[in-house]
Amino acid sequence: MIYQLSKNFANTLKDHLQLAEDDLDQYIFGIEIFFVTLIKWGGLLGVGALLGNLTEAFIFTIAFTLLRNRAGGLHFQSFYKCFFITLVLMISSIYIVQIIPSKENHLLMLLLLSLTILLVFIYAPIDTPNKPLREEEKEIYRKQSRYIVLFLSILTLTFTLFIPAFLPYGTIISLSCFLEAITLPLGAWKNKKVSIEA
Repeated sequence: MIYQLSKNFANTLKDHLQLAEDDLDQYIFGIEIFFVTLIKWGGLLGVGALLGNLTEAFIFTIAFTLLRNRAGGLHFQSFYKCFFITLVLMISSIYIVQIIPSKENHLLMLLLLSLTILLVFIYAPIDTPNKPLREEEKEIYRKQSRYIVLFLSILTLTFTLFIPAFLPYGTIISLSCFLEAITLPLGAWKNKKVSIEA
């Protein structure tokens, strides 16, 4: 459905703007990414707003997306399956932060961030068989994913150290980064399985 919508939109643009036929696939891909991102963000933030946790949903989505865009991870063929799993992870993170006593948040945060850094440094980036990265791209994404995870970790720990009220949000960031990071070994395993079967 999203692909067909993107294709129709790209064809309309091509006709009105007199774009080259050879570039049509790139336009379709770009428009598809735009629609997928719009639907995903709208859905996650919409659910967050309905739950009364819009700020937490926004913070989760920002941190998860920042790391995901460079580190990669486990991918599903269906957008809806991917969206549903991300939604469940977000709601679970918000719920976990609400039930954990605040005195244990610092320990949980340190543990999650440490494991996240470890997983990112070992596995990132993970590409997909449908869109494999070239070696030079892998090197760029590897460096960028490491910078991002270190930046988010330092930012989170600094803010929670000096602004106690930021502690629940810091825990949300830690959870979102960790949940993204555990998709890295799963993605590596899936890619290896696909290459063996091929």
